Amino acid sequence: MKRTRVGMLAALILSLMMAACGPPPPPTAPTGLKTNLELNIEGVIVLSWDAHADETVTLYRIFRDTKGDGAFSEKVYEGSELQFFDRNVLPGGKYEVEFFYKIAAVRKVPGQAEQEGSKSIAVPAKTKNILPPKPPEGLTIRAENLAGESPRITILWQPNKEIDIKGYYVFRKEGQDEQFTGTDRDPNKAISRLLDHKAQGPLFFQDTAAEVGKPYSYTVLAVDFDDLYSQNPSSIRVSDLLLSQVEPVSPDNNATVAASNLSFSWKAVPDAAAYVVVIRNAANDQVWRSAVTKETTVQYGGPTLDPTRTYSWSVNAFSKNPADNKADSNANSPSRTFKVQ
Repeated sequence: MKRTRVGMLAALILSLMMAACGPPPPPTAPTGLKTNLELNIEGVIVLSWDAHADETVTLYRIFRDTKGDGAFSEKVYEGSELQFFDRNVLPGGKYEVEFFYKIAAVRKVPGQAEQEGSKSIAVPAKTKNILPPKPPEGLTIRAENLAGESPRITILWQPNKEIDIKGYYVFRKEGQDEQFTGTDRDPNKAISRLLDHKAQGPLFFQDTAAEVGKPYSYTVLAVDFDDLYSQNPSSIRVSDLLLSQVEPVSPDNNATVAASNLSFSWKAVPDAAAYVVVIRNAANDQVWRSAVTKETTVQYGGPTLDPTRTYSWSVNAFSKNPADNKADSNANSPSRTFKVQ
């Protein structure tokens, strides 16, 4: 606060002097520009410098070049802080690229054009890669065998927060709780190509080669620009079991049934833990739903149905019992229509 007041007073005095005597010379280059080799890792270069002795200097500008004697026309920082983290130092995804930095002071006086001083001497710096990426977080697996679509197991995860991530590989093994070590992590054994990294998620991959009824284990490995892989095996998850599609039995499609004896049945799905029957109107609004476990038939128990309208019914199958009746299904049946009389 004291420095700010002093600076404001100095700027006022300088403004009055400039009005009477003309502008003073531009500020000298800031001193003490240096880089921190211990912090120049994982795609970041850290720079710091000394505060300018001139109280009227309010801003600093840092310029970057790939040559020590270059033009330094690329401005990478403007602000009042005395430290800068350059996070854009991996051109083409390559480490060990050397950059050169210069800094200039900027004087801004009310009512006068700003004055940028001369640039400092060039300081070289580069970033190193010493750590593998962290394992991807938020890994979830969902099996889907939906009517009219190909069966698939979808693997989802959140993108890594590191700035040097090149992409991700998805690996699969048959069986539950399988470990992925050594040659299991060879990219040639991945079931995906190198999936591009995105700053926001979620990211996903769909395994369309998975077979119905087979248990699988999956893991997702993050890869950085130096081809280092995430190491922690905690990202392994057992697959959500891919179920067979549900085959409806009764009532037939376009059937007319007695409202007093309306029931729905379907064929049992191997390994299904629960079913949910859903009734919808022509506008696709849900009229009634009922959850059952091992049974393959259910009696209608919803509101009175209008005999002048057409309704549809379908059955969803779950590999695990949905506690709240709102979980996404693993498989479903084709939709059938009916009327009541």
